[in-house]
Amino acid sequence: MAKKKQTPRAGADRKARVEELKRQQKAAERRKTFLFGGVGILIAATLIAIPVVSIVNKDKEKKRAFEELGVPTALAACDTTQTDKVDANDGDHENDPSVRINYDTAPPSHGRHFAAPATINSRGFYTKSDAPRLEELVHNLEHGYNVVWYDPDAVTGQQLEDLKTLAAKFRDDNETRKFIAVPWDAARGKFPAGKTIAMAHWGAPKEAGDYATSTGYRQYCGQVSGGAIRAFVQAHPSSDSPEPNTM
Repeated sequence: MAKKKQTPRAGADRKARVEELKRQQKAAERRKTFLFGGVGILIAATLIAIPVVSIVNKDKEKKRAFEELGVPTALAACDTTQTDKVDANDGDHENDPSVRINYDTAPPSHGRHFAAPATINSRGFYTKSDAPRLEELVHNLEHGYNVVWYDPDAVTGQQLEDLKTLAAKFRDDNETRKFIAVPWDAARGKFPAGKTIAMAHWGAPKEAGDYATSTGYRQYCGQVSGGAIRAFVQAHPSSDSPEPNTM
């Protein structure tokens, strides 16, 4: 039987169908690529978002845990943070432990100090019976510690217990472990009227080794407030100090 001859029209139609099939196949492949790409982006975004959300939630939990101790920040009667000018020789050491160094502010945020800092206990909290000497604690300030001095005659009962808990929490966190809560000796100077808490930090020099370019920070509050103390500690990390890499 003779083979039927393909007409030009039939050939054109066949070619058009082949081209349409190719076009549809390419479109399907593009949709598949887009779908897989979108899913990949979604998975990547989710993997990134999970740790970010976890960090944010952890920080919120920490904040709540601190704010539950003492009075709310708004009720703590805190003054704004004061800044103190540091002298060029404030990094000098006093080697005679019998010497009493006089400081211009109560408490000091910087100054000449004993050659050895106080060795801090695991609690980071002290009473009158075991408080380190002031001249030792100023050395701790130089090393990046935040020191909270409290009036032992006014901070009693639940406030004192809350301060103990706060100190333990700070000491338990590697980022804030350079923290000390210690009673203030009124013989070394008076807090402003109505204030029972004083926080201090010694900031880093703007020019390495030039103490005159560093700044001391002090803030006073009327009551123990976990929120207020945490805010001060976060504003003044141990890395911001003349000698942050020492114990």
